[in-house]
Amino acid sequence: ARAGKKLVANIASVEWDRNDTARLVRSCKANGTTVHGAICAAASRHLPASDADAIRMHCPLDLGRLAGSGAGDCGVYIGAGSVEIPAGRRDTLWNDARNAVDSLHEARSPLQVVAMLQWIAASLPPTAGRDHAEAFLTSFPPSSAVISNLGVLPLAADYGSLRLKAVWGPAMLTNLPADRQTIGVSTFAGQLRMIHQSYQPIPGLLEMIRETLLASCA
Repeated sequence: ARAGKKLVANIASVEWDRNDTARLVRSCKANGTTVHGAICAAASRHLPASDADAIRMHCPLDLGRLAGSGAGDCGVYIGAGSVEIPAGRRDTLWNDARNAVDSLHEARSPLQVVAMLQWIAASLPPTAGRDHAEAFLTSFPPSSAVISNLGVLPLAADYGSLRLKAVWGPAMLTNLPADRQTIGVSTFAGQLRMIHQSYQPIPGLLEMIRETLLASCA
């Protein structure tokens, strides 16, 4: 609750068909970027500025390979990356997409990950109290959105008599701040799916991102 008022989560979703999904993938490859980079670039056209200079988006990173996790291992290895796109939006979508990928690639590098872990260990020791932990978690630069992309899911469609039709997610909500937009992306069976969650959502955000991406693929 905030100021005595209960926060209510709002959820929206968009499912791409196979043709549009394939067209987006082809366009990203032709422009030297990734689907995630393109989604970040498109989202920046419809998000409010995080501060005076940029639209900032936080992106969870899979650090499983860096941690040496194999296909049969059980563990969650998540880091955090940040994408910043100038608020002036003077660049093309594909340039913004490539810059977004470069930023996340740097955040995923061994040197950056080690530095991040050392900083967390020093800033938030095991003995830290609640106030200390809260101050630490609110000290990060503000962001307009969290965009988490699971990529192409390595899942089979058939499991005996059962058939997996669709996968939605990841879906999550953060409570600071209430107006942050959270977008989960995954691709399964040739179809890209997006799910949007927020306590104070931007109406039609996923459709606007989709339209921007398809227009850039034309």
